[in-house]
Amino acid sequence: MHLAADPLGATHSLLGDTPAGPGGPRIEVPLRTGDGVLAEERLPVPTVVKIDVEGFEEDVVAGMRGVLASPTCRALFIEVHFALLEARKTPDAPARIVAELRGHGFRTRWLDPSHLMGWR
Repeated sequence: MHLAADPLGATHSLLGDTPAGPGGPRIEVPLRTGDGVLAEERLPVPTVVKIDVEGFEEDVVAGMRGVLASPTCRALFIEVHFALLEARKTPDAPARIVAELRGHGFRTRWLDPSHLMGWR
């Protein structure tokens, strides 16, 4: 992970260079899928999920297909970072995310230009 100068960490990134500028110092962080965390920690499926992962929205959704398949999960709120998805050369990711959610029975709606809601 590239650490930004922002003391709150709001602009840390897994990308080396972002639209905001070059990445700063790097640290290694473990990555786990949502489905993996639930299984390893023996946690229940959440009823509501909030995703804000700075350009890795599609990856996170793909790593929680078990959660999405569960009727226990009733709603998702996803902040979609279009500029970061473009930087990752995945500009079609928002459409694929919507299709993934709908494929699991969620209705979807854009709350504003960068916030997607899925519910059932």
